[in-house]
Amino acid sequence: MKSYLRLICLVCTVWGSSLWTSNIWAVNAWAETLTLSVGEYPPFDSPDLPHQGLIPRIVTEAFRLEGVEVEYVFMPWPRAYAESNEGKVHGTVQWLYSDKRAKEHYFSDPIMEESYVWFHLKKNSFDWQTFDDLKGMAVGARQGFTYNYEFYQARDRGDLDVSMVGSNKQNLDMLFNDRVDVFIEQLDVGYFGILQHYYGKGSQQFTHHPKPIFTKQNHLLLSRQYEESPYYLKKFNKGLKRLKASGKFQQYINESRWLVPANTQLLPHK
Repeated sequence: MKSYLRLICLVCTVWGSSLWTSNIWAVNAWAETLTLSVGEYPPFDSPDLPHQGLIPRIVTEAFRLEGVEVEYVFMPWPRAYAESNEGKVHGTVQWLYSDKRAKEHYFSDPIMEESYVWFHLKKNSFDWQTFDDLKGMAVGARQGFTYNYEFYQARDRGDLDVSMVGSNKQNLDMLFNDRVDVFIEQLDVGYFGILQHYYGKGSQQFTHHPKPIFTKQNHLLLSRQYEESPYYLKKFNKGLKRLKASGKFQQYINESRWLVPANTQLLPHK
């Protein structure tokens, strides 16, 4: 009888353990989908591009390699950051580092490098070495974006007359209509916008200064409102390393450069 009772207890223990394990897996399976906010920044981010743009493609594949699915919600950039900071979504892409953001989010390993330059019209001669060379000039920039210390210092001193707008197209239109002298933009994004909005009607009038304003790396940010964020951050960093080692990371970058009209050509990346 005692042996029989021990057998029953053993069966119940194994069954209970199996049930508990299956429930844990069910919870984990449900939790392995993250929602990330993102703004429009083609060719890097756009719901109208294949894979929703280069950065979502990289982030999605890096997470997929570690068994995590990703959904994206597109919205204006300031709102994309705010919703992540408030915990309405799990995180947001892609952002440059700032001390303020590091207090509110967990930063991933760098995804890729971004080079920011001055765009101007070819008809207007322009050269610069320091921000002192831009004194008195009308400058376009983007709301919700992070630039370098020298830019903000020159703006706050009153050396730059800065107009903050919401889109690349607005800066292009203001430049084309001589409402600003130059505007700051990421190299690839600027030329993609030129080809997208001005192809066949003036795209050859735009150019950029070869000296970068600054070069920085972008990141995935995960909200500090979720205690699971460090866990998913480790998964992403591991998946990103695997993606880069496989060669697909560079493949995705190369393929993103063809998202322009067939008879035009972007300037090569650094």
